[in-house]
Amino acid sequence: MAQILLKPSAVEFIELTTGSETLGFVIDEILIINSSPLIGKSIKNSNIRDDYNILIAAIKDSHGSINFNPKSDVTL
Repeated sequence: MAQILLKPSAVEFIELTTGSETLGFVIDEILIINSSPLIGKSIKNSNIRDDYNILIAAIKDSHGSINFNPKSDVTL
């Protein structure tokens, strides 16, 4: 229940892709604010994957559209 309140997009992603609310590993949700140095950079140029060893499963834009498994050239 706490995950639904704290990370609604992450829970929505799990439900959409699996039909379940749990997978046995952690899925987190990160909000990128307008003043972030990541804005305007591609996933590749941001070094998010290398610096934090994470898998970007999806990106949800400000209009609510979800890009599942975004390519490295997608701009944040």
